[in-house]
Amino acid sequence: NIVPLALLFGSLTFFVSGQFPTLPGLIVSALPIVLAVAIIYPSLIAEISNAAGARQGFVIGLSGSLLALAFAITGFLSGILVSFNTKLPLLLAALLWFLALLGFRYLGVKRALVS
Repeated sequence: NIVPLALLFGSLTFFVSGQFPTLPGLIVSALPIVLAVAIIYPSLIAEISNAAGARQGFVIGLSGSLLALAFAITGFLSGILVSFNTKLPLLLAALLWFLALLGFRYLGVKRALVS
């Protein structure tokens, strides 16, 4: 499965860009992060859809709503964290992506996504 590799790649990219939070460093790290998200999101939606069974429409709608909420929280939280240190949002993203990798890897796809 490509999702764990994309999560690891994204986590490492966030960590490295957190070490060099300059404009050129962030521009260079944007492409790998976007590619990782482009791989992860459709793969997770497909896994959620397959695991949902008869409640597929409800679950896909809920996942879209949660994604919108996550984007809102991310923008708000990043603004607060940057006021303390410019590295904090990137390092927190690296940590959260790594935790997602661990959950995905050790809990399994259906248990991590559906339960």
